[in-house]
Amino acid sequence: MPFVTAAMMRTVAERFHQTGAPLVLSRYGGDTIAPPLLYARRLFGELLQVDRRCGRAVARRHRAEAVVVDWPAAALRDLDVPDDYDHALQHLTGADTPSTAAPPPTSAPPAPTIAPTPTRPPA
Repeated sequence: MPFVTAAMMRTVAERFHQTGAPLVLSRYGGDTIAPPLLYARRLFGELLQVDRRCGRAVARRHRAEAVVVDWPAAALRDLDVPDDYDHALQHLTGADTPSTAAPPPTSAPPAPTIAPTPTRPPA
């Protein structure tokens, strides 16, 4: 994900330290969970036990304990196929339109919003 910035990584790390949550998730456009994510050390054992799509299963299991940082959908770009690369290159060279452009890698992301973490009733 080429449009994940250092500022986004810092924000995720800050939320982790501020909240003590075992998992910090990045959510794009209100519904897509994607990197960057941060797992607490106590989840490492679970991560080692799962297949190549490891993080998704662990994130689903611990979703209720997670802190969510929201980012704009435009920041969710990847380079999986040649067309993705072409679109990213257009963006970086200023050839795309402002309405569809993701923030450039060197810019600070918009201020994230923290979704409230649901609390569980006492057992």
